Formats: sequence, structure tokens, C-alpha cells
Amino acid sequence: MPDKCTHANMVIANTMTEIESAFYDIESIKNDIREIQYDLSSLDKKLHEITGRLREIQASLGQICPLPDSFSSREDPHKSVPL
Repeated sequence: MPDKCTHANMVIANTMTEIESAFYDIESIKNDIREIQYDLSSLDKKLHEITGRLREIQASLGQICPLPDSFSSREDPHKSVPL
């Protein structure tokens, strides 16, 4: 009986160690996701700035030479997907 108890205790201890390791892995993954979200937010901001500048250039171009209406954008320039 003591051998079975010792074995069961070892199995429980090993399982607890693996679970604790999984918690650290989860925290690491959560930190990675936060970094990716920050990078995506930064990229989103830069793309909005570029789009705004391109719209300004397009408007200036429209004053220099006639452009068909199909080139004017009908979408919201600040449209983005929430992270």
C-alpha cells in the first residue's frame, strides 16, 4: 500500500508541476498577444495617416487635372477593425 501511495503522490506532484508550467506558458502567450496588439495598433495609426495623406494628394491632383468620380472614395477614412 505505501508504494501505491508514494506513486500516487509522485503523480500528483508531477501533474501540479506541469500545470504550474502551463500557467507560465499562458502568461507568456498573453504577453506576446499584448505586444502584437500594440504593434497592430501602431500599424493601424500609421496606415490611417498614410490614407489621409493620400486623400490630400488625390484632392490636389483633382484640382490639377480632371478625375472621374470613380476615383473618389466613398468609405469612411477612419474605418478600422477593433483589436
